[in-house]
Amino acid sequence: MSMLAVKEVVDFYTQAQKEALEKGENKIYPNLSLVRLIGRYFGANEGRLLDFGCGGGANLIHLLERGFTVDAADTSPYSIETIKQRLEGRASLCGKVHLRVLDANAQALPYENEVFDFVVCASVFSLLSTKERIQHVASEFKRVLKPGGKVYMDINGANSEFAIYAEKTGEDLYIYRGRKEKDPPMNVVCLDSKEKFRDLISPIFEIDEVGITTHKFFEYVEEEYIICAHK
Repeated sequence: MSMLAVKEVVDFYTQAQKEALEKGENKIYPNLSLVRLIGRYFGANEGRLLDFGCGGGANLIHLLERGFTVDAADTSPYSIETIKQRLEGRASLCGKVHLRVLDANAQALPYENEVFDFVVCASVFSLLSTKERIQHVASEFKRVLKPGGKVYMDINGANSEFAIYAEKTGEDLYIYRGRKEKDPPMNVVCLDSKEKFRDLISPIFEIDEVGITTHKFFEYVEEEYIICAHK
């Protein structure tokens, strides 16, 4: 069985989160596409939600403020510590969140079957390195979702920085070393069409929407395909 994470990616982002925590730096604003879509697609601002790969908690804080009860999971203990610091003094939000450090070698999510109403997986799939691992993680989302439960997922496109500033090694596969090509190498998946994302996820979920978001300014380049789907 495939694992939920990739060691070199976990190591890189654990170190990055450690440095951000030490410097007091962190992403402040939530994912704009997520903000736009959850009200439209998830509907009611309540229910139990899994934020998989929660990072420093920018999306998590927004989800809590919207009214969801959130299980936030990440492989980096520094991400979880950052979230704890951000939630200090906000008792009303602390009571609605459960934080968990994921075992990077785990093959399954540490949750029972059919316990979540929603799953959010933002800025994670490309970092899983293979399409097979992406499908495995998506299958785990399906397992822990209730019947009719909804999921928000995204993946980088071929016009994202993970592809543009990278070495292509195969169909939709790249080695990314950062914009200046000085970071440790990571194998990433960047798809060249939203149809490929649909084909990847449709064997697992009933897909309601496949969209795209993109921007380019200075050296910052983003292209993401987004899927809204249900069990």
